[in-house]
Amino acid sequence: MKRKTFCAPLACTLILALIFACMLSACDESEPLPEGVSALPDLDASELAESLADESGVIRWPEDLLPEGFPVPSYKEIHSVERTGNELIIVLFGRKALTTSDEIAYKMKLLREGFVRVVDTLIGKDYYYDRSGLRVTVVGSDGLFGTHLQAINEQSPTGFTFEITVLQSEAPVDCLFWQFPDAQTDLGLEPITFTEWPSDYLPEGFPQPGEDLEIL
Repeated sequence: MKRKTFCAPLACTLILALIFACMLSACDESEPLPEGVSALPDLDASELAESLADESGVIRWPEDLLPEGFPVPSYKEIHSVERTGNELIIVLFGRKALTTSDEIAYKMKLLREGFVRVVDTLIGKDYYYDRSGLRVTVVGSDGLFGTHLQAINEQSPTGFTFEITVLQSEAPVDCLFWQFPDAQTDLGLEPITFTEWPSDYLPEGFPQPGEDLEIL
């Protein structure tokens, strides 16, 4: 009887460990979600700290949770990794000098790797998209959008903390990567004067400025 009582919690622990291992193995965001699944499972920061830690307890870069070839930043130490609502959130302690920082260097690296910067003009926040629709944000503890990092920054050995968030966007991003002809290129088209809104010459659903439109 004592043997059965001892084995039950042990079996539960093993089962939970196997479930969590399966969750991690299925978390490669480079692969499409299974049919009928709309969201990847949330991953708690404390659990990921254990699974991502090396022998010395240092949290390693979570490459298994990111698409293959995803750019890796320069940093001193990773504070935490978690995923909530399909968004992977990586908080890092980094270096900051007078005119640059690991945050700025990473933004420049994203641009070199083919990401396109898009600024939300309403709030002034910038996002970085790649051709697959991957959306990356990078904010520092000393910036307008990094105030939530200030408490964490008190633990930073470098005095600076930055955060990288990664989300697979559902919005189409083809328009960000159009290749337009050079200026003054002859497209072989005859000039046309329109007297009404040229919907036949525009993409489907292109918004019309207004009903009382006068074309000049």
